[in-house]
Amino acid sequence: MSIYEPLTSNLEKRSIRILTLLPESLGYEIQTVLEIVGLDDGYQYEAVSYSWGPSTPKYRIKCNGISVEVYPNLFKALKRFRDPKDARHLWIDALCIDQSNVEEKNKQIPMMRDIYQRAKQTLIWLGEGNARTQAGLSMVPSFIHAQELRLRNNDSRPWHSLSHSDWERYHLPDPNLGHWNVYEAFAEVWASDWFGRVWIIQEQAVSSNCIIFCGVYWVSWETFTSIFDLFANLAIYRRMSGKQNAINNVMSLLVSRKQFSEGKLQPLMWHLTSHFGSQSTNPRDKIYALCGISSDTGPEGLNVRFDYGSEVSKIYTNIAILHLEKYRTFEILEVPRHMKRSGVDGLPTWCPDWSIQDALTAPLRINCLKEFLDDFSPQTFVDSDWYNYDSGKGSVPCFSVSADHRRLMVRAVRVCRLEFVGELCDLKDADPPKATPQESGTYFKEKLDRLKRKGHLFQHWAYDIARTKKESLYPTGESMLDCFAITLIAGTHQKHSIVIKYFQHWWKNFLMLGRLPDNLILSAIYIQMWSSFRTFSSILKFKHSHIETQSIRSANAQTYDQLIAVCNQRRLARTDNGLLALVPGPAMKGDEVVIFAGGKAPFIVRRRMETPLQTCGSEFAFVGEAYVYGIMNGEAFDTTRLEDITLI
Repeated sequence: MSIYEPLTSNLEKRSIRILTLLPESLGYEIQTVLEIVGLDDGYQYEAVSYSWGPSTPKYRIKCNGISVEVYPNLFKALKRFRDPKDARHLWIDALCIDQSNVEEKNKQIPMMRDIYQRAKQTLIWLGEGNARTQAGLSMVPSFIHAQELRLRNNDSRPWHSLSHSDWERYHLPDPNLGHWNVYEAFAEVWASDWFGRVWIIQEQAVSSNCIIFCGVYWVSWETFTSIFDLFANLAIYRRMSGKQNAINNVMSLLVSRKQFSEGKLQPLMWHLTSHFGSQSTNPRDKIYALCGISSDTGPEGLNVRFDYGSEVSKIYTNIAILHLEKYRTFEILEVPRHMKRSGVDGLPTWCPDWSIQDALTAPLRINCLKEFLDDFSPQTFVDSDWYNYDSGKGSVPCFSVSADHRRLMVRAVRVCRLEFVGELCDLKDADPPKATPQESGTYFKEKLDRLKRKGHLFQHWAYDIARTKKESLYPTGESMLDCFAITLIAGTHQKHSIVIKYFQHWWKNFLMLGRLPDNLILSAIYIQMWSSFRTFSSILKFKHSHIETQSIRSANAQTYDQLIAVCNQRRLARTDNGLLALVPGPAMKGDEVVIFAGGKAPFIVRRRMETPLQTCGSEFAFVGEAYVYGIMNGEAFDTTRLEDITLI
């Protein structure tokens, strides 16, 4: 027997279901009632935002007198939200939408933006937590009090610069003396599954009032996020192995909420790229969850239609085609490509696979993120410093899509091939650790080995690929080492002379990483000196804390940030005509560098070899965007060499 009655959904009356959670006084068993109301009728309810979590073991509750199964995390949330005496009216997606009814999902899920926006408040359930998260949340009053004292004293210094007496005056443990436990405990709250879920980006952004619940503790969203700067500034995330994304997830939510409240909606492509690593149970939701807060998904824009019955590959491909045709640019092809193979059957190589749930590196064209960075950071560079590639020399895009939506035909110039391809740069948890000789030897040695690997990698790139020791001049006549320096940051800053100056100082220090002694004490001393750079991989994760920016005191550190951003999950390559290129992780020897008519950055493609060349000589698999020093301003774009190629 079903608990659901049919809903009506039309322009005049949009119906939703509300779950009434009956009070605890009626018995130990959780009892609920579903009723149909009009979304536009002003019905008072609270929306619940949570992570579905594991599907087993199942728990049973009563709904409309019928026993139904729910996931463990939802069951615990219902227990926490149940009032001892009064009924509570809630909207919960798992129960208020018939998840087995595709047609109903196609109509109800597009309404979720309005559902959360019209709720009197949103209850955010992080789960029951553990002893550490409970200890961290118990410190919230102390953190707030410390901030109030600082405001009273007009103390605007970065948290990390405070002296021991300052920490005592603000009644907080001094992290410089190794008292990290309380800060790490609170930071673990950010590492909750909820923060990595794609749907919560919209849910919290549009909600007028949010309250966070974790076990027995609760705190308002404003209070919770007001102490964010403290933890961002202390770079707690660098000490939490495997949880470095936590601070970036929080930053992402702050930005999306701020933008929505100010009416500054961003295009769907901006959200898709910024939240690439967000998690979803259904891969279709990587698109649909972001439509409600995007500026261009309505009828006058991309006109995205929800269809949970459609194949994932078809949805992703349609979005790519809609974007190509609407904007007449190749921006959709500039989405960084991941080393993981696509898990979506039938997806063309030129179409991004949004189902991959790992954060990517930044797009090569850092200026694409300029509006985002300006939201939360002081202007590091003036507008003219942000570099726009124009490898297509201002030409007009020329492309078409096959009737079956499998092939993308473009006009392109084939420039050169990759002759030498370096090792993959994997900068996960690559920031120098905030380590001291007193820390665990095992922990420190692991961090030390990781740092030494980074030193070896960049030396390999410099000496084996760029050949900076053997060749002093680049094909353009410039210094090979200088061109290497610009390539590492993908030319994102136009003032090359400044970048080279920063690089020379940074390079001398960075080379030491490959020569660190095995003696842990000596290495620790060096790493403490290195940590004075105060580097942060903010652009890498598409986030930029203004406190982090203020704490980056040297231009060398800024350059290092850019280096991390564009090198991660990429390789350095050298072409058959001697050019240096920063290429996608999946690139390999023999791949070709091409420039599309109307393209901004060059692309890497791979000739299809499954069938004889004479039958498909123009068919290529798409590998990804590239930065190739010396051809980014149209130097290699010769219209007489344009030819038709097909991406499959």
